[in-house]
Amino acid sequence: MIRLLESNTQSDVVYGDRFDAGTRDSPMGFLHKSVNQFLTWLSNRLTGLRVQDMECCYKMFRISCIERILNELTEDRFGIEPQVTAALARHGVKPINHPVSYNPRNFQEGKKIGAKDGFRAVYVMTREALVGNRKR
Repeated sequence: MIRLLESNTQSDVVYGDRFDAGTRDSPMGFLHKSVNQFLTWLSNRLTGLRVQDMECCYKMFRISCIERILNELTEDRFGIEPQVTAALARHGVKPINHPVSYNPRNFQEGKKIGAKDGFRAVYVMTREALVGNRKR
């Protein structure tokens, strides 16, 4: 991801993509994967971006880019993912997608995300879309 960001002059952000063709057979459970793909689809519809895996925690920013959006970020937990994505869209930043591999944890190993986080993500996306429309 570092090399991609360093060599690319088209974007200031790289998003990890756990669903790239090379990593589609990940150990992520079917429900978890389906919810992630739905949230990414909804985020893309609301922001106009073409992110492949909005909920992936692997994201890399140029410092100048994160400084532009930092004062707009208020979410804790997993609501930060859609909020960051919406803020980038408001500033005209189009992330680059890059395949990543990972080993997901289960709940016994410390996984913390649950249904309430999915509902929160939808709420944050809707709220951010309304904020974005007011700022235009």
